[in-house]
Amino acid sequence: MLNTDINSIEFNSYASVDDCRNFAINRGLSLPDEDEKIIILLNKAMDYLETINWKGKPSNESQPLSWPRKDIVKDSRKIPCDAIPQQIIDAQCYLAIHSNDIDLLPVVNGGKEVLSESIAGALSVTYESGGKYDLPKIPFINRLLNGLCYSSNIVKICRG
Repeated sequence: MLNTDINSIEFNSYASVDDCRNFAINRGLSLPDEDEKIIILLNKAMDYLETINWKGKPSNESQPLSWPRKDIVKDSRKIPCDAIPQQIIDAQCYLAIHSNDIDLLPVVNGGKEVLSESIAGALSVTYESGGKYDLPKIPFINRLLNGLCYSSNIVKICRG
């Protein structure tokens, strides 16, 4: 069961089944007909969103999810600390719709296997082709969440 009430201790989803359906319809995308299947997809998307390094701080220390958040400014506008931005809801819907095609949280065993190396004047390395260990690349989500989260290449440093 999804609970989108940010004031509930059982709050577990930014988007509802209806949000996801409307998002899909407005973009000509398909979803399963059964609510139960959409709930599973939204849960997969939620798992992914909860791994993101968000800017700001949770509005309430006891809230079960990362959002709502305080101290966030996007495009020179302060994001309200008592609401979920539409970009977050849209991101969950988009990820849910595509979670059957993309493994959002793959188990990664490490880098690509080195198939050969040779040193004869210059170093030559050949890597395994394909991408069974590649993490998903979802440019639309990156653009949608721009300004709300830190890049995965950035590490926050604080003085003690």
